Amino acid sequence: MNASPQKQPVTPHLVIVGHPNQGKSSIVSTLLQDTTIQISDIPGTTIAAHTYPVNIDGFHYLNLTDTPGFENPRKTLHLLQQSNAPTHKRIDAIQQFIDTHHADTQYANECNILKPILQGAGILYIVDGSKPYAPNYEAEIEILRWTGRPRLALINPIESNNYINDWEKALAQSFSTTLIFNACKSEFQKHIQLLRTFATIEPKWEEPLQIAANAKTNQRQTRQNKTASLIAETLANMLLAKTTRTISKDNDITTNQTELKKQLLKKIRQLEFQYRDEIKSLYNLSPIHISDNNQLQLPDALASDLFTQKTSTLFGLSKMQLISASAGTGAITGGIIDAHTGGTSFFLGTTIGTLVGAGIGLYTNDNIEKLDLPLDTQLKHNTTTLTAGPIKNINFPHIIISRLIYFHRIIATTNHANRNPINLNTDRNLNITGNRRSQINKLSSQLQKSTGMQKHHAILEKLTILISDLINQLESQSIN
Repeated sequence: MNASPQKQPVTPHLVIVGHPNQGKSSIVSTLLQDTTIQISDIPGTTIAAHTYPVNIDGFHYLNLTDTPGFENPRKTLHLLQQSNAPTHKRIDAIQQFIDTHHADTQYANECNILKPILQGAGILYIVDGSKPYAPNYEAEIEILRWTGRPRLALINPIESNNYINDWEKALAQSFSTTLIFNACKSEFQKHIQLLRTFATIEPKWEEPLQIAANAKTNQRQTRQNKTASLIAETLANMLLAKTTRTISKDNDITTNQTELKKQLLKKIRQLEFQYRDEIKSLYNLSPIHISDNNQLQLPDALASDLFTQKTSTLFGLSKMQLISASAGTGAITGGIIDAHTGGTSFFLGTTIGTLVGAGIGLYTNDNIEKLDLPLDTQLKHNTTTLTAGPIKNINFPHIIISRLIYFHRIIATTNHANRNPINLNTDRNLNITGNRRSQINKLSSQLQKSTGMQKHHAILEKLTILISDLINQLESQSIN
């Protein structure tokens, strides 16, 4: 007996349609997580339909087709209505229209829009909620109704929310569901909502679209877990970083110590840049889109150098927080009071910052000679070996963790259609409790004292779990 053929899985196909300059390509860019999709304020940027596969972690879940804007919807609708086709024959009338006018430049856009729909695609109809509703949209909507395909309306408020209510009332008459979806600003849960909503509109796509939504959610969590691990590894490398130089006994020690300090800070800065590149790659955001060299592309808090007063103020802990976090850990000695070298203290005594933490910390300004760093000198025969680092300032790990999490939050909440300067909502702060601050101090100290890879990895694992909790805390704030 022959086995019955297995049912082939259905691949959902959504076509993005609408008036010119409604943000259709922006929607595609965001849903694909692809910054290479061409986006422009100039009408007619998209001149032909183009289909993209939506792949998540190497698996293909659905297709998206970007289309040019409607060009002559009223004339198109008039021609369709002239066919006098009964309701059950409207698909045939549309196919006849395409066959007749596919080479006619006057109706090129309409043919490009309707072809994938007649081939079985579902419809995402995009309108700009910052522009008023007008009767000329009615022809577009009526043409889409003629197709009989499942359709969902998306209101994309490009510049403002001024006309969303009017649009919702108008669209409710022709679409069973309307969502507000800002291609550049909508948070991750809106992406999931879009997929799950369309799953309820087209029954045969319910399972694959729900699976796609679950895959995107799992990808999100995997990225957050990977980020927590990267932050822990980066912090460990920074805490263990040091530079060494061997000089002859005739060389000036002070000058070489200054150079060693510069090399150490450069090494730590490079570790931060490397982390940023890895996070951008993790979220498919190209370096061209988010440039560390262009201060207009990142919030000022991240455009500032790591070793500045501003960075310490924004990302470090206050003196009282440090005293509290250091109680019982042994980290207080030689940290809060700068007594062991007589150099300039790391602590600034400035007011509490408002972004991620409060601020007292290490900075250089331009006087690196006064920067307090551990220095070791060993004399041997006719040479002197100088070592700078590792940094043991107790505020240092708090600054690093907060700053790296802050950068991740910016990347994780940046939609791929966004080509504008990036801003982070500052009311979602990193709330590091006293217990967690103490844990950071303890684990950071253990990292610098640990010997053996097994113990090192065990400490990293604990630190990764702590950082993962902080990242998930910020993520849950965006959902609530």
